[in-house]
Amino acid sequence: MKRFPRKTVEKLHKWQGENFPDSTKEHMALGIVEEIGELCHAVLKREQGIRSGIDVEKSSALIDDALGDISIFAINMEGIPEIGPASIAARLEPVLRMAHQLIFAISNGSSPTPVNMTRLFNAVSDFTASEGGDYIRIVDQTARGVIQRNWLKDKESGGE
Repeated sequence: MKRFPRKTVEKLHKWQGENFPDSTKEHMALGIVEEIGELCHAVLKREQGIRSGIDVEKSSALIDDALGDISIFAINMEGIPEIGPASIAARLEPVLRMAHQLIFAISNGSSPTPVNMTRLFNAVSDFTASEGGDYIRIVDQTARGVIQRNWLKDKESGGE
């Protein structure tokens, strides 16, 4: 395992405590997941060849930023002494678990099963309900916006 210079770790822990004194391990875990999303976003847009502002050089910088931020969240998680309640993470865990299973299947050359897709939809629906949202309305509203985009004509914004 890579080890970071002790002074850097100490400075990061001090910064975290000064800037986010009420941070929990759950906050750090959510930050890691957020940065994984940014990493996936940069890689996906590069692979799709859309969002012209994300050329190879820019996507490399975005990827480096996400990887660095993942590590910073992990380092700062180590500096938080107590676990505490994990109410948000507990509600998000089924969504993350199903997304992981889909990525795992694809990375091993398999197609996601209909059962896994249904489980993902159910997990997202359950989280939506826990946030007080209407899952079907949200998907319908999002779909109406998505189908208006044309990435072949406008690689920068899809015509948004």
